[in-house]
Amino acid sequence: MNLYDDTTHTYSIEGRTVPSVTQVLKDVIGMPFQASDFHLERGRAVHACAAMIARGEAFDHDPRIAGQVDACRRFLAFMSAPLIEVETPHYNKPHGFAGTADLIVLMDGRPTVIDYKASATPLLKYQLAAYGMLTGAKRGFGVILHEDGTFKVTPAYKLDTGLKAQFLALLATWKIKREI
Repeated sequence: MNLYDDTTHTYSIEGRTVPSVTQVLKDVIGMPFQASDFHLERGRAVHACAAMIARGEAFDHDPRIAGQVDACRRFLAFMSAPLIEVETPHYNKPHGFAGTADLIVLMDGRPTVIDYKASATPLLKYQLAAYGMLTGAKRGFGVILHEDGTFKVTPAYKLDTGLKAQFLALLATWKIKREI
């Protein structure tokens, strides 16, 4: 049985805790910036609102994130692709990792991974590749939600290229570091 604990943000496959995509990237490569507690909390709040927008749920939000919430609404109206999944945990038993993509949509007849960001970083392509492995999506892109209510779509990545192999190398490194 596969489980996700939202309180601790941990995943397990058949009772064994496995790393998340984000955990692998953070522990092996590191984050390209230091986020304050405020920025981390703001990111969680924006992601929660984005999921509720995608699901068509009503909600109230902190006025300090109004710009990102408006940007998400604008992006979803602009995109108008059918949603397949919103914030659904996925597990990869053979490789022993898990993760939750923000959105899986149907674009041009193909499942596509979308991940919301406050800014684009070089880690995005590896994150999307891992989500592609988890969901079967062959393409993905990021959407940067700006405080002024605008959004920017990153270039799309083909997820079945060498990016999967590169993420698996990062995952192998993560596992080796745990053994040392």
